[in-house]
Amino acid sequence: MKKKLLSLAIAFHLTVIAVYPNSVSYFQRDLLPVILPYANTFGLNSKWQFFAPEPEIATYFEYEIDWREKPEGVTGDEVYKWPPEKKGFFDFTYTRRNSSRSFMFIDQTARQSIFISWICRQHPQAAGVSVRAAYVQVPSLEQVKNGQPLFDPSNVVYSGEPVVASCEEALRDG
Repeated sequence: MKKKLLSLAIAFHLTVIAVYPNSVSYFQRDLLPVILPYANTFGLNSKWQFFAPEPEIATYFEYEIDWREKPEGVTGDEVYKWPPEKKGFFDFTYTRRNSSRSFMFIDQTARQSIFISWICRQHPQAAGVSVRAAYVQVPSLEQVKNGQPLFDPSNVVYSGEPVVASCEEALRDG
């Protein structure tokens, strides 16, 4: 009985892996109510992405906080990066954070209304926030093989002027 249950669980898991990323499949649309909760729970909810030997750019946000009262251990010169790096092998919110980052890169209004108010809620002692978008040219596979580091701060390019907002206004409007 245990073997049958284990076999069924493995077959279901492999079905989710094979069917969920294929968004143009009728089969996937029919099974979505069953496989979506499972895929979301175990971080299988991202579409297939293929390896690119010449990747374009990596994007992220940098933000600085204007503190009303600095928390203990904070100098005030910190520059925070969002989304943060992946936390271990199983980071169940990593895909969700990257999807929201992509959305906010496209939509400036979302960046101001959602992201800045979120930062202010995360840091209640903050008086204001300065956010800027950063682009990093990722080195090619050949460059990495030749010793270039994967993340080189000299390859960071900032998009436009930083968006500066008051937390009082952001929390009121957001």
